[in-house]
Amino acid sequence: MKRTSPAARGPVAARRAGLAARAAAEAALLKAMAHPMRMRILRELAYAERCVGDLSAAAGGSISTVSRHLAQLHAAGIVRTRKRGTYVFYAWSAPCVGKILTCVHNMLRHNARGGERACARRTMKETKKR
Repeated sequence: MKRTSPAARGPVAARRAGLAARAAAEAALLKAMAHPMRMRILRELAYAERCVGDLSAAAGGSISTVSRHLAQLHAAGIVRTRKRGTYVFYAWSAPCVGKILTCVHNMLRHNARGGERACARRTMKETKKR
């Protein structure tokens, strides 16, 4: 059986293939962040760019562990590096990393307050006021 590209099968198939590829890339990016140590590292980088030694002291891991996690974050494009002498400094690759961390924090707070029930109660109160 001859395989055809999604584009050759039509615009709907091409769109589905594009959405699937995008979803896979988004999942890979979130998976790269999905570790408690990597989240601590990213939170520490919110203040300033840091070297591995500073991050290991602040995040509470060994230098080799932090270095391994930084390599994964760098490979995913979440952090960038800058070399100065023998030191390598790490920073967020884009400001939106902070927005992702804030969103995660807000979701946890939302869920701790009852999540959907809290939203439903607020919506019902707002509806009654109208």
